[in-house]
Amino acid sequence: MSKIRRKFLGRAFPLLSNYAISLAGDSIYLFAINWFLVSQTQTTSLLGLINGVSSFVLLVANFFAGPIVDRYNRKKLLIFSDLLSFFACLICSITLNDYVNDRIILIMTTSILSISMAINSPSAKAIVPNVISSEKIEKFNSIQNTLSSVIKIVAPLLGAFILSLYSSLNLFIFINSISFLLSALLILTVPYNEVKKENNVLAFTDQFFSGLKYINQKKRILGILVFISVLNFIMTSYDLVIPYLINVLLDKSEKVYSFLVSLEAIGGIIGGVLLTYKSSKVSKISFISDIKYLSLILLIVGIIHNLYLLCFCSLVNGFFLVQINAKVFTIIQKETKKNYLGRVFSILFIFSSLLIPPANFIFGRIVPFLKWNTFIFCSVGLFITSYIIIKNFIKE
Repeated sequence: MSKIRRKFLGRAFPLLSNYAISLAGDSIYLFAINWFLVSQTQTTSLLGLINGVSSFVLLVANFFAGPIVDRYNRKKLLIFSDLLSFFACLICSITLNDYVNDRIILIMTTSILSISMAINSPSAKAIVPNVISSEKIEKFNSIQNTLSSVIKIVAPLLGAFILSLYSSLNLFIFINSISFLLSALLILTVPYNEVKKENNVLAFTDQFFSGLKYINQKKRILGILVFISVLNFIMTSYDLVIPYLINVLLDKSEKVYSFLVSLEAIGGIIGGVLLTYKSSKVSKISFISDIKYLSLILLIVGIIHNLYLLCFCSLVNGFFLVQINAKVFTIIQKETKKNYLGRVFSILFIFSSLLIPPANFIFGRIVPFLKWNTFIFCSVGLFITSYIIIKNFIKE
């Protein structure tokens, strides 16, 4: 193993391990809370209430997270957010007795986790250029996305195995608390080189708007922001139509649906692994090409209504989405000044989630009418979006 590779692995390992352990804990926790709340109440109203409150808290917290990340030491912020989540989950696992009557405990816990996520997510992205060399950032992002895909396959299976041994939501919450504690300990080992902060410390609102002003001056970053927002809006219809097709139109079991979800994660693994071994240079239009290929597959599925083709589409969707995510994050990390990274990623997370609630509201009502034509809508929407982005933002 070369000296350069050993140095990369030495610097990347704590960040990747932190990400993997934290995501695994979160995934197992989400699997458990979805299962327990629905099985105990036989409705989704309580789960919807908890998710709705936590999503709103996350959206609000994201407005303040960017300036915080750019103002304070990012390594310490990661440790703080992990420890905050650790104590929240630990206290919840001890005090929670009844899922329905103690709903305020669950709401408070998920709200604290949302605040922690608002700090942790931009910090984790913004710290990468301070730890990983510029030419290795795409490789790091690709490995991280591959880990995400693997965990999305393994975590629900592990959660189901634990559930078969011991049926208690408290145990899953406790496991999540331990994952946050381990994550905090791993971050302690990160060789972090802090960038000198701006001397004139701005107010939070001023920093947020200064981030918007900075993005407005960077057309490529602005284009990616618009692209991610529209991508999430369009692909919400895809997420809704898959279970509808399996359950209603094709009359298949939940096993077929879980198989499609697993295929998408497997596609993500393949895409991440291939991207890891590609050249470290990111083309300004490479993710646009990925969008066009994905659009073509979606169009074919929308025209030819076939389960096997739908399975292939799930695989391809996971493949290209992982590549697209890794490439756009790499562009942002390379082209943004380090003292603006926190604000830029915080604004990215705000805008990426801003259109998801209205998308669920709109597509939740029209997908049953569109049916297979939903894929054609996704295809046309993505193709038009890619054309607008490259014409107005990405070109020289």
